[in-house]
Amino acid sequence: MHKGSLLKNRGTEVPCLMRWPNGIKANVQCDELVQNTDFVPTGFDVAGVTPPEKYRVDGVSMKPLFQAPHIPIRDYVYGEMGPARSIKTKRWNYIALRYTQDQIETIESGHPRMKQLMGLSGGVSRARGYPPAFDVNQLYDLRNDPDERRNVASQQRRLSQLDEMKTTLKRELERFDDRPFGEFIPGENAVPGDKQIHLKPVLQMFAASMK
Repeated sequence: MHKGSLLKNRGTEVPCLMRWPNGIKANVQCDELVQNTDFVPTGFDVAGVTPPEKYRVDGVSMKPLFQAPHIPIRDYVYGEMGPARSIKTKRWNYIALRYTQDQIETIESGHPRMKQLMGLSGGVSRARGYPPAFDVNQLYDLRNDPDERRNVASQQRRLSQLDEMKTTLKRELERFDDRPFGEFIPGENAVPGDKQIHLKPVLQMFAASMK
């Protein structure tokens, strides 16, 4: 039930089964981080093919994991859904919730499309049960809080970790062309997080009214 959610840790964890008798040992379990963009470079790598000069490759090859399944190939995975972007490591999950100016106006007007705009996990019904669901900055300690019930982004002792995750997210977002997002990539109708904090009680009230 968690599939497709940035808010819930297991929502971005989908089992991946691979079979390649000539390249992967049978009955081996790997718990390292990979993401869907890694499949294309893996295909090139396995086939021994060099991508065309102008072919954009966003991921990294998973081939090293076939021989050394416990040696990481990446430090984090990037995710996005609706108005949210996330950076997830084995220990931490950072979620930035940044609505655009158009979306903010829709929310403030009480327009019926609010329901589609609100959910971090595909709908209000899932976000409703999570008190931090509408915080603009969310940081979860997956080691001590695997269900992500406690947002520690405002804790003084976690500020350096929060800054590190924000820096990583900004670096990841800069790889996209013409895609403003909050204060990370300013432009067009992007709105910084501190300019939309007032939306939280509105969103919470709407979520509480949903059956």
